[in-house]
Amino acid sequence: MGYYFSYGSNNYKQVRERTEVDSIDKPHPARLSGYKRVFQGKSENWPNSAKANIVSAHVTDFVFGSLYDLPEGYIAKLATYEHSYRSENVEVFDLETESSVLATVFLVDSIDPISRPSADYLNAVRQNLADVGLS
Repeated sequence: MGYYFSYGSNNYKQVRERTEVDSIDKPHPARLSGYKRVFQGKSENWPNSAKANIVSAHVTDFVFGSLYDLPEGYIAKLATYEHSYRSENVEVFDLETESSVLATVFLVDSIDPISRPSADYLNAVRQNLADVGLS
């Protein structure tokens, strides 16, 4: 099994479709400390929208997201959809089990300026958080 932390628009339905796994457990709410969410560059999938990214920040900053426990090898399937992103392992705090786990996250090494997400993209990010009880 492998953990995947989603801080952007990747929601439960999309993760199931992209991994082709119908029986994955629902994600848990989770927190990544020492990072902040930003929107940069241009999304390849969302017209007129910046894409979500996380950047290293002050130790007191944090990002909420969804934590998935996926079967072995399925994070690699997700990576095929994250064209401009690279994967990194980070320590994430699972708010449901109250424990820390090492999870894969996709992020961009970007020099693009901070910009605005479209309303639709921002709503997708909010829905991802709402799906795990965060808003």
